[in-house]
Amino acid sequence: MSRPMEIDFAVAVPDEAVGNAVANQARARGYTVKVVFDPGEDPEDDPPSWTCYCYRTMIPSYDAVIAVQAELDTLSRPLGGYCDGWGSFGNDTSK
Repeated sequence: MSRPMEIDFAVAVPDEAVGNAVANQARARGYTVKVVFDPGEDPEDDPPSWTCYCYRTMIPSYDAVIAVQAELDTLSRPLGGYCDGWGSFGNDTSK
C-alpha cells in the first residue's frame, strides 16, 4: 500500500441526473468518473440504485482516503448524494 494505485470511490445518488451532476463536479476536480445504474435483484433486499464512481490514482493512506471521501461527500450532499465507500480493483502489483 505504499505505491500509487487506482482507488474507486462510490457516491450513492438518487437518480441519473444527480449522478451526472456529481460526475461533472468530480471530473472538474480531476477524477475519472462513471455513472452506473444497478437494477437490483430484489426490490425489498436489493432495490435499484444509481452510483457515481469517482476514480483517482493515489497512495492509499488512511488520511488521503478520508480526505477524498470528505471532498466527495461535501460536493454530493447538496445534490442528495453521499460518499458510500471505496475500494480498489485490478491494480497490477507486479510493477
